[in-house]
Amino acid sequence: MVAILHINQILNITIRQNNQSQLFLSRIADIQEETLIIEFPLSLEKEWDPVIFHPGTKLKIDLIHQNSRFQFTSEINGKTEDKIPLLLLKRPSEADIEKIQLRQNFRVPANIDMQIVQDGENSTFYTIDVSAGGLSFYDKTCSFKKGDRVAGILELPFRTEKYEVSFLAKIVRVVAQNSNIKIKKTAIQFTDIEEKDRRKIIQFCFKRQLELKEKGISYPY
Repeated sequence: MVAILHINQILNITIRQNNQSQLFLSRIADIQEETLIIEFPLSLEKEWDPVIFHPGTKLKIDLIHQNSRFQFTSEINGKTEDKIPLLLLKRPSEADIEKIQLRQNFRVPANIDMQIVQDGENSTFYTIDVSAGGLSFYDKTCSFKKGDRVAGILELPFRTEKYEVSFLAKIVRVVAQNSNIKIKKTAIQFTDIEEKDRRKIIQFCFKRQLELKEKGISYPY
């Protein structure tokens, strides 16, 4: 068995069709000698075409294992059902799985609602960029300084719903903007966050990265 693949492993799946990529989320249900059985993928897009899950469809699959990102390609061999719908994929060999070299906690630009609580005061901000390790935002209140401890809630947009991530964090950087010294770019580092929530942020980052790639937008992150 390929060491990094295990039952309940979360998979980020990309399918490219008609010059467009669509992103899905799934989980490994079982691993057999030549077959990878996964739960029927959940779309991370607002609209998608279910007929793309037919035998022979090529898939690009990303996953996180022990804080590293891995990627491999596969294809759909068929469908089955065991209380829930399942897809049968060609199982990759160990040599087929590529480790992707990424800077730790890669960031993506994103404008997301965020609540921060400090000294009992609750304020709303909008992020500039987000990663699994922290985020940055513009602060017009000038109420934060490096080293401050804060609590917050980040609202990640997924399809038609928002997923709330609660966190504790510290302010690691406060930089005045050249054009307006009353607006400061503030960066925070998560100090306490549930692992399931961190994985959700990573999923959001994959989704956002794909959206930007489709639009031909590059960014220095």
